[in-house]
Amino acid sequence: MAETALYRHAELYGIEVQSMVGFLYLRGSAPDAAAVEKALELARGVPGIQEVRNRMQLREADPLRVPDPEIAARVMRVLGMLPGLDAKVRDGHVTISGDARDPVRAQQLVVRLREVEGIRTLDLQGLRYASVAP
Repeated sequence: MAETALYRHAELYGIEVQSMVGFLYLRGSAPDAAAVEKALELARGVPGIQEVRNRMQLREADPLRVPDPEIAARVMRVLGMLPGLDAKVRDGHVTISGDARDPVRAQQLVVRLREVEGIRTLDLQGLRYASVAP
C-alpha cells in the first residue's frame, strides 16, 4: 500500500519501501528535498503505520544536465514547424502529443527532436498522424 502511494509520483521513483510491524523505512535516492518531504508525507498517511524512518539520500546534481525550461524552449522551436503538437518536459523526459498530419512529417519531427541537447527520453506515444493515401 505504501509503495502504491509513492509510485504514483514519478519524482519518487528510486525510493524503496520496507515495512516492519508498524514501522515504515524509506530508502534509496530522491531528486531533491521536496521529493523527500513528499515521500515522508505520503508514507505517514498509510494506515497502520506508527512511525516512518527516513533513510533516503539526495541524488547528486548532474552539472551537465540541461534545465527543463531550456529543453522545453528548444523542443517548442522544433514543434513550431508543425502546428497542433504539444510537449511536456519533466526532468529531461519529453512527451509529445498531437497530430503531425502525415508519417513523413512525423519522421522529420523525430529526427529533429533527437538532435535537441538535454533530452533524456522521448515519449512519442501521443503523436498521431494520418496515413498517406495511395
